[in-house]
Amino acid sequence: MKKTVLILAAIIFCLSGIHANEPEITDKKSENIMMQTEDLVLRDVPYGESPRQKLDVFLPDGRSSRTKVVLLIPGGGWIGGDKGGFEGAATVFADSSIAAFTMNYRYANISDGVTYVEMLADIDSAISFIISKSDEYIFDPEQICLFGHSAGAHLALLYTYRNNDNRVNNVVSLAGPSDLRDPVMLSMPTGIMTIFYSLMGNMDVCTWEDAGPINHVNAITSLLYHGTEDEIIPYHQSEVLFNKIKDLNPKNRLDIIEGGGHGFASEDMTRAINETVELIK
Repeated sequence: MKKTVLILAAIIFCLSGIHANEPEITDKKSENIMMQTEDLVLRDVPYGESPRQKLDVFLPDGRSSRTKVVLLIPGGGWIGGDKGGFEGAATVFADSSIAAFTMNYRYANISDGVTYVEMLADIDSAISFIISKSDEYIFDPEQICLFGHSAGAHLALLYTYRNNDNRVNNVVSLAGPSDLRDPVMLSMPTGIMTIFYSLMGNMDVCTWEDAGPINHVNAITSLLYHGTEDEIIPYHQSEVLFNKIKDLNPKNRLDIIEGGGHGFASEDMTRAINETVELIK
C-alpha cells in the first residue's frame, strides 16, 4: 500500500512539472497591453504608389494595444500643402501618448483625374495602411481620430460623414468648409471658384452637393474650430454645420475664435490639440 502511494505521488509530481513548464497561452492583444516600447519617428512611409501617398509616423513611448490614433490631414487649398506643416502638432500628440500620423495626398488636378473622390480614396488607403500596422507599431486600430485644417478639415469631415464605414471615431475640423455651394463663400475674392472646379472636376450641382460634408452628417463626435476673421473660409460654414449636428451627439462642440483668422494662433492651436487629446484618450 505504501509503495502504491509513493508511485501515485511520483506520477502527480511529474504531471505537475509538465504543466509548469508549458508556456502560458495569452491573447496577443493582452500581451501588448503590458508592453513598454520606445518612441519612434518614421518619415515618408508609403501607403500607396503615388509619390504623394506618404505618411510620417510619430509613435509615443510606453504605447500599448490600447493607445489611440490620430491622423492629421494638412490644408493647402486641395492643390498644395504638405504633411510637414503638422509635425509640431503630431509631436504634441505623441508626447500625450497618442500615436500620430501626418499624411500627404494627391492634389486636385482635372488633367490627372484627381478630384475629391480620389482624395477620399487616399484617406481610406492611409487608414487601411495604419490599421494593418497596428501589431507592428502597437496601438488600437479601432480608435482613430481625424484632425484637419482648411482643405484637410473638409476632407476629414467628408470622409467621416460620407465614407467612414465605422473606421473613424472622432473628427476635428480647423476652419473647414462644409457647404461648397454657399454663395457667401463663393463670392469671396480668393479665386475659390477655380479651385472648387478642380476639386469637383465639373459644374454638376449633384457633384458639388456630394462634396459638401453638410450633406452627409452622422452622429460621430465632431469638434469644430473657426475664427471670426477668416477671410478664406467664412466662419458661418462651421456654424451651419454645427446647427445640423449639435443634436446628433452631446459631445459635438463648436468653438468660434473671436478675431481669429484662417491660420491658427499658437494658443488656439494648442487649445484645439489639448481638447482633442482630452476627447480621445
